[in-house]
Amino acid sequence: MRRRSFLRNTGIAAAGLSVPTILTGLPKSREEKLKRVGMNTIPFRMSFPATRVEGHPIVGPNLTLFDIPEYYADRFKLHNLEFWGRHFETPSPGYIADLKKAIAKTHSRLINVQLDNQPYREGNLGGYFLASRDDAMRAKSLTFVKEWIDVVAALGSDAIRVNTENGDFNLCVQSFRKITEYAVKRNVVMLVENHGGISANPDLHVRLIREVNHSNIRTLPDFGNHKPEIRYEALKAIMPYAYQVSPKALPFNAQGEHNGYDFGRCMRIAIDAGFTGIYSADYWDRDSKSIDYEIIMDWVIDYIVEHL
Repeated sequence: MRRRSFLRNTGIAAAGLSVPTILTGLPKSREEKLKRVGMNTIPFRMSFPATRVEGHPIVGPNLTLFDIPEYYADRFKLHNLEFWGRHFETPSPGYIADLKKAIAKTHSRLINVQLDNQPYREGNLGGYFLASRDDAMRAKSLTFVKEWIDVVAALGSDAIRVNTENGDFNLCVQSFRKITEYAVKRNVVMLVENHGGISANPDLHVRLIREVNHSNIRTLPDFGNHKPEIRYEALKAIMPYAYQVSPKALPFNAQGEHNGYDFGRCMRIAIDAGFTGIYSADYWDRDSKSIDYEIIMDWVIDYIVEHL
């Protein structure tokens, strides 16, 4: 799982050259490189009551979003924070104000909030479906997303990630045009990740960005989300529109090797595309294994740093 085995596999170590020398020509300190690294709260979802799988043993500390700024700064030396929307206990003004203070206390910043299918505060509808052919559902979805844009803006987040889900592509464009225009007024960047639905198709993903036709909407390429047969070409297609990148590791095998995909190849795709923004480390394991998530994230962070 450590860097040495992966460097050997890429042939870089055999050549006797460091990754930073090859890719940039100018060696940088680890501290300097970490300024371009962030981390999501999703890897530690088993430590959050709202996202813990019943019966799953807890590995690591119990967490709330209030703990994350200090935890990430002390344990991982990271100050770029990415929150999963499901980890918010409430979007109330008092909660948001206190959370903003916790972020500021460690001289950190919130780079993004990933908005998934939280239930509406009113009614029985769950999730949000901006491409829905049902006018009422689409209207409620727009309201739901706009409310979260207000929350994200109040927190001072750089961006918000909003899902396309499935549905009518043209209606999806119309909805994203509305929320993008709403977000820009609140100084929040609209991000579209390759996260299922319409956005799983790289051609439609790029087309959505182009047809919304606004400088405030960008992609959030996730290394782990495309189907294996299209992963690398799809990343090449959406990477030129990236505002942030999500290097999400997938499960490791019994030998401690990350064999879900070629992590280094994905990093090179981002670098070759000229991406100069933040890489926000992530990890997903569908089986929710009892593993040390801190060690997993050390590997992801180290691997990102080796390529910067």
